[in-house]
Amino acid sequence: MDASKVIKTKTQIVRIGQQLSRGYGDWVRLADIADRMDYEPPIWEAAFRELARERNVSVMPDENQMGLTQEDRWAAVTIGGGPNHLIAWF
Repeated sequence: MDASKVIKTKTQIVRIGQQLSRGYGDWVRLADIADRMDYEPPIWEAAFRELARERNVSVMPDENQMGLTQEDRWAAVTIGGGPNHLIAWF
C-alpha cells in the first residue's frame, strides 16, 4: 500500500471532517466526508484505521442501522469487527 496516499487521504479526511463538524466532539458522517473527496477504498480504510488509533479521534457505528443510506454503507469502514459510519474529534 502506498503510504503517501494514505497520509494524503488522512489529511483530506481531517480537513473535510473538521469543516463539516459543528465543534469539538460533534459526530460527522463518513458518507458526508466521502462525498467531498476522491479516494480509493483500500486507502480510505487504511486512513481511517490510522485515525482511529489517535487519542483525540473516535470512530463508531451509527446506532440507527435502519436509517443508514446506501452512501452510509458504502463509506463505512470496518474497525473493531463491524462497520463504522461516524467520526468525531475530541
